[in-house]
Amino acid sequence: MTSVRLGLFCASAIFATLAIAQTFTGTITGTVTDPAGAVVPGAVLTVTNLETNESRRLTSNEAGLFNFTALPPGRYRFEV
Repeated sequence: MTSVRLGLFCASAIFATLAIAQTFTGTITGTVTDPAGAVVPGAVLTVTNLETNESRRLTSNEAGLFNFTALPPGRYRFEV
């Protein structure tokens, strides 16, 4: 009986830890290219949350790649 209780306690502790570790954010990742398909390094990108009007801005890297991380759920405007 004691081993069953210990097992249930351990399982409860593991599931509680997993539930706390969940996050509710998203990521927008991509590559900026021109009409000919060539990558565009140094492009300035802005993403704006339409509900909060919070904006984030970054520049694409030498391969034209960008990565907006930890975005809260919502509707966004994306500008390049």
